[in-house]
Amino acid sequence: MPDFRKPTVVISKCLEFNHCRYDGSMIASDFVRKIKPFITAIPVCPEAEIGLGIPRKSLRLVTIDGEPHLVQPATGVDATEEMNTFANNFFTSLPSVQGFILKTRSPSCGIKDVKLYAKIDQHVSAEKTTGLFGGSVLDQFQGYPIETEGRLRNVYIQEHFLVQIFSLAAFEAMKKTSSISALIEFHTRNKFLLMAYNQQQLKILGNIVAQQKDHSFDEVIQSYQHHLLISLEKPPSKKTTKNVLLHLFGFVSEHLSAEEKKFFLDMLENYNENKIPLGSISYVLKSWIVRFAEPYLSKQSFFSPFPEDLMDEQLSMIADSQRYWK
Repeated sequence: MPDFRKPTVVISKCLEFNHCRYDGSMIASDFVRKIKPFITAIPVCPEAEIGLGIPRKSLRLVTIDGEPHLVQPATGVDATEEMNTFANNFFTSLPSVQGFILKTRSPSCGIKDVKLYAKIDQHVSAEKTTGLFGGSVLDQFQGYPIETEGRLRNVYIQEHFLVQIFSLAAFEAMKKTSSISALIEFHTRNKFLLMAYNQQQLKILGNIVAQQKDHSFDEVIQSYQHHLLISLEKPPSKKTTKNVLLHLFGFVSEHLSAEEKKFFLDMLENYNENKIPLGSISYVLKSWIVRFAEPYLSKQSFFSPFPEDLMDEQLSMIADSQRYWK
């Protein structure tokens, strides 16, 4: 099994960590609960941190002089300056982080669909925006995985987020070696995963590694990290993933019988038509890689981009599919 580095993830403290919402409650999140043992969490409640108390009167975003302000209608308190100051200080004090999970639609932590009111006493919001703290996160950490607990109820969004944070954690560990050979090994191990995500960026990353002798290690790492974030920004398409599966199949196909080849191609078609999950066909492919002793392929992160225990639903689907194919 791969030795996974723990990603550092900033999480809204009200999500499974503390009863710190405006009404003193805590939000249940199966996903946050599940990943806790596998990450280094930095819980934060910006509203409590700026001294608004627990419980507290609810906040809302209101347009004042053309700008969104974080106000407390019941008291008339405007906490905009305090929140902006806290955000700047918080970001400055952060270690290297690989992702964020923030409270959805929160006037402080929300990253989209946050109600913005034209007046403090208005009952219907005029438009939608980002929370004050959440908007600062989006500005300061462009390209990094930033999600809400609401979106992370979707198993496919979960998988994409996990691939991002564990890939970035592995990259962060590699950076600390200050070793070009470690960078080459990282790029080699992630070749097919990056091919599935973004083939254009994979070529750019390959060129960065190939031309590393012309630049300092810091310059190479900075450039590689920039394009790695772009590579992982969007989940892989069905087309590119299928292309990778065919590439990998090419390494072992000469060892297979005609019946086994047909079996795999039938599975590939079923995957393409959403009849079986990716994990099922990957599992069969990996069994052949082990069987025919392909060490280069067996180390590819494409097969295990994050700890399998974090994808209970996916593993269950794999098991169901295996029973179907027997």
